Amino acid sequence: MNYIIDEIVKINVDGKEMDTTFKKYVNSLCIKSFSTLNGRVEAVRKLLKLKYNVPIYVNEKILLFKVVSFKTYWINYFNIKDIDIKNDISIIIFNNLEILELDVSKRVIVNRVRVCHKILDHKNKGLYIF
Repeated sequence: MNYIIDEIVKINVDGKEMDTTFKKYVNSLCIKSFSTLNGRVEAVRKLLKLKYNVPIYVNEKILLFKVVSFKTYWINYFNIKDIDIKNDISIIIFNNLEILELDVSKRVIVNRVRVCHKILDHKNKGLYIF
């Protein structure tokens, strides 16, 4: 998954296509890791002292950050290959070479990526309290 547009999401469950919301879909992914979407957002918010645009760490393959450009996009950090800018349009190139063009400054995207780095740094520290 490279990105999700925050609207009705079509998912495949047991061979049947179903409509769901972004929040319900991501919550179902989080629950597979014994947590909830709200729990993940609140934990990142507290650990990194964030108030807005909190990324969602789902698992080792999905870390979503929000970008608003005409629509709301949740971009999977782990699938980004490169970020470029052309004529004030940010261009995200994914590992599978899919391209997403957004009417957002590169600065906004780079700042979101920096927060994702902080999440991964914190996660990789392996701080355990017994």
